[in-house]
Amino acid sequence: MKLKTMNIDTTNISDLNSWRLLILITLGSALIAETGGATPALILLICVAVVLKGQLVIDVLMDLRGSHRAIRTPMLAYFYVMMPLLAMGLLFPEWLERLTTL
Repeated sequence: MKLKTMNIDTTNISDLNSWRLLILITLGSALIAETGGATPALILLICVAVVLKGQLVIDVLMDLRGSHRAIRTPMLAYFYVMMPLLAMGLLFPEWLERLTTL
C-alpha cells in the first residue's frame, strides 16, 4: 500500500504566509477585545488591524495588487476611509455630534 504525499506548491508560499498573518492579526484582535476596556489606543490599534487585514486580503488573496486602479482603488478606499471615520466617531463623539447637529 502506497501512501500519498501532499505536495505543497512553493509558488503560493506568500498565500500561506498571508493566511498566517491574517490568523495572527485576528487572534491579536480577539485578545484585545477580551481585555474589555475601549481605550483610545486600543480603538486605534483595532482600526489599524482592520486596515492591514483589508489590504492583505485585497492585494494577496484576491490577487488585485497588479490589477487596474479603477478596480483596486475603491476596494482599498473602503478601509482607508471608513476606519478613520469610525475611529473619529468613537474617539470624539461630542465633536462629531456638534458637527452634524442642525
